[in-house]
Amino acid sequence: MSLEYYLFYRKHYESVMINLDDIINSTLDPSSNEFDLSQANFLIKRKQHVTKLKTECDKKILELSCNHEFEEDMIDINPERSQNITYCKICGYTK
Repeated sequence: MSLEYYLFYRKHYESVMINLDDIINSTLDPSSNEFDLSQANFLIKRKQHVTKLKTECDKKILELSCNHEFEEDMIDINPERSQNITYCKICGYTK
């Protein structure tokens, strides 16, 4: 498979994991009318599965050669502190 294939699916899996987190959090909220522990456990297992798939994509991305296009950026560590980072715009590899 190509680098683009794994990059696409890594991004897809990240999106799915965020959505699952939101659903899990709302499912585990006792004040919610739809509180269901069995459903939350099912969703947690699905998230673990998607996390494994994303990890496999990450491994394949590192194995495939990427013509890195590095970019510098500043990220917020907390409200009072920021940090400069250098990362590849294509694969997300961080120096």
